[in-house]
Amino acid sequence: MKLSEYIDYDARELASLVRVGDVTPLELTQLARSAHDQVSSRINAIIEFYEDAETLVAVNGGAFHGVPFLRKDLGAPEAGRLQECGSRLFKGHRPQTDSYFIRRARESGLRIVGRTTVPEFGMSGMSESIIHGITGNPWNLERSARGSSSGAAAAAASGITPMAHGMMVADRFAFPPLGVVLSD
Repeated sequence: MKLSEYIDYDARELASLVRVGDVTPLELTQLARSAHDQVSSRINAIIEFYEDAETLVAVNGGAFHGVPFLRKDLGAPEAGRLQECGSRLFKGHRPQTDSYFIRRARESGLRIVGRTTVPEFGMSGMSESIIHGITGNPWNLERSARGSSSGAAAAAASGITPMAHGMMVADRFAFPPLGVVLSD
């Protein structure tokens, strides 16, 4: 699958392709990393794309069959992974247990490949923090993505992953991908 094809599918469609053997979860993760590498420096939506994303074991099955997914850096701790809440106060904080949300996301077959930006403690309507900077709106980089789930929305809208954790799950159904941002 090419990157230009990947960004045209939503998470349900990608899961269907995995289910019938047209693509593997590893290939999807590699495409997500490629998309991240192309746009991350411009939109600043992802704090961390896990170095071990390609080697993570995805649940075989569930509704999503290993579709890549990004976790918001606020509200859903993932054991052993950084969760800094956009704040210098939590710099380096690594929770020791998974949240209920993370456990359920994995059980549904999502492959969590990284974490997205948030304003400090999610308190500002603007998408910026002192430690991570401003998250840009993929449709207009002169503007902020806005809100506590700004990184999740910007990542999904730019085609990095088909959906991401946020107060409302940001997905490509709500935010059509920007084909002009990504290329094969």
